[in-house]
Amino acid sequence: MKNVLVVDDEHIVLEVLQRILSRLGYTVTVSDSGDVALKQFAEDVFDLVLMDVLMPERNGFEIAREMKQIKPDQKIVLVTGIGADAAAAQAHSEHIGIDYVLSKPFSYDKVRTVVASALKGKNQLVDNGLLYS
Repeated sequence: MKNVLVVDDEHIVLEVLQRILSRLGYTVTVSDSGDVALKQFAEDVFDLVLMDVLMPERNGFEIAREMKQIKPDQKIVLVTGIGADAAAAQAHSEHIGIDYVLSKPFSYDKVRTVVASALKGKNQLVDNGLLYS
C-alpha cells in the first residue's frame, strides 16, 4: 500500500483529500502545518506528498524545497487555488522539481488521475517546463 502525506492548512481540504485517497486504497497521513509535515517527513517514508501552496507559516514552495533537499527523488504534487499555471511557473523558476500541480477545486477523478500518474513517475512537463493538472 502506498503512503501519502497531505499538507494543507484548510481542514476541509485535508478531510476531503484523506477520504478520497483512503477510498483509493492509500495510507494517508495529514498535517495542517508545513513545519509539522517536515517532522513527519523526516520520521516516515512517503511515496507521495500533496502540498498546499498557500499556508500561513511557510508556503508550500519552501516546504517542498526542503523535502527535495532531504530526498531528491520525492514525488510532490502542489495543491493550489492560485492557478496551476502560476504555481507551476514559480516551482519551475525556483527549480523545486514538482511532479504535478493540482488545482482547487478538484474532483475525485482528478485526484485519482494525478496521484496515480505522479506515483508512476509520469509528470506533465511540457516544452516550456511548466506542469499542468
